[in-house]
Amino acid sequence: AMMSRQSIEDIERFVIDGNSVPDEGKRTVTGALNTSTKEIIDATQEDRVVFGGNIDIATSDGEAQLRILTLHISGDKQIHLRQFNELKDIIIKQKKKGIETLVVGDFNSSFDQVAQNFTQEGFIVPQTGPTTKGAEPKPIDFYMQQADVDGPLGMPTVKVVPMVGSDHNMIYAESWAK
Repeated sequence: AMMSRQSIEDIERFVIDGNSVPDEGKRTVTGALNTSTKEIIDATQEDRVVFGGNIDIATSDGEAQLRILTLHISGDKQIHLRQFNELKDIIIKQKKKGIETLVVGDFNSSFDQVAQNFTQEGFIVPQTGPTTKGAEPKPIDFYMQQADVDGPLGMPTVKVVPMVGSDHNMIYAESWAK
């Protein structure tokens, strides 16, 4: 979720396609024939959404705008890479608007995949601990920000905080205005 004490402006919504109806039907039948609940659930991967909004922050030079994107993409192996690449295109286009960008969300990806794809695009991707709960916790939720020396934000401090009522723990990030 996107939280800020400031009012959020210039909200945009980007849709990343899920499974097509024919593919969904075929995969659901395959899952039923294999008596695999996981295959049936994976067959119905819906469209995913990236939300973006701008906030104003106070800096030592006055005020600056900050773009915040929040997301959740599929973990289903058959559509994850397509959604990840679409997401990457959206983030790069947002960054090119000239406003420092923060991104946070459930990438359903490994740290290596996120870091390799976004550090080369000028983002800082701090490593976190596991964010999922259960028998095999994994880090699949990430925070990243542009690595802009002239930008309004300093280096982030990021940690994972236990959260009640969710299958994920929360990422807490602090990045102070310069």
